[in-house]
Amino acid sequence: MSDDSKKYDLQIPEFNRRQLEVAWLMGKGAAMGAAIFVGVGVFIWLLILLGSVLPPDSKEAADPTPWSYVIPAEDAATHA
Repeated sequence: MSDDSKKYDLQIPEFNRRQLEVAWLMGKGAAMGAAIFVGVGVFIWLLILLGSVLPPDSKEAADPTPWSYVIPAEDAATHA
């Protein structure tokens, strides 16, 4: 009876097998890092594209809530 587990074995020495596995994992990590980097770049590019599509009046308009960042003096003691 033949051993089926040996049927597909490539007879790669253990040292080379570890080198290939480490290279594969490093390549996989590099691909994931590149995907995240490109994803962030595409997101920033989409924000720039959206900003260029907006009319000029929306870019030059006053802040709709100019006092939203100011804390009244009586509340300042509780927020500090």
